[in-house]
Amino acid sequence: VFIDFPVRPDLYKPVVAGFLSRVTEAYGLTEWKSVVLTNEIHGHTGIYSIIGVKMGVRALEYFNVGVNNLQVVTFVGSEPPLSCLNDGIQISTGATIGQGLIRVDEKVLPTPTVRFSFNGRSITSQLKKDIADRIEADIRKGVQLYGMSDRYWAYVEDLAYRYWQELDRHLIFTIEPNR
Repeated sequence: VFIDFPVRPDLYKPVVAGFLSRVTEAYGLTEWKSVVLTNEIHGHTGIYSIIGVKMGVRALEYFNVGVNNLQVVTFVGSEPPLSCLNDGIQISTGATIGQGLIRVDEKVLPTPTVRFSFNGRSITSQLKKDIADRIEADIRKGVQLYGMSDRYWAYVEDLAYRYWQELDRHLIFTIEPNR
């Protein structure tokens, strides 16, 4: 669709334009594209959707493959906010519902967890507990302060921008090969 993915700062909201070059330099254009596209289809800039992107891009790197190559099972359910991770996984890996490459398991684990498979090999990726606890506490604080109001969504968006910039996908997940 695009000849080149838009990376000119003037094409983005000012807050995003302010960190575009820093984030693309730190985490690469692949992650940037996936976060931007996920935020557009997700309807807002969300914490767990960004975590899903980072997890998906990390899985592609692990298997050294491009999009549309992984089979994915998520253990985050279908209830927001945790299920928002599913959107980031789909966009970043190309493992979409339409292609039948992703399944949302009925079992919801307490820490965001996803199983990725490629060519008979499989890994389980999990958000590190301290990061998961911090996100959960931040979300709980927002609900307590603002309820489910416009102020709450602005608070979540600010947190999502912060996490997008601060969290390195190489440091925030545990990856365990499955047997």
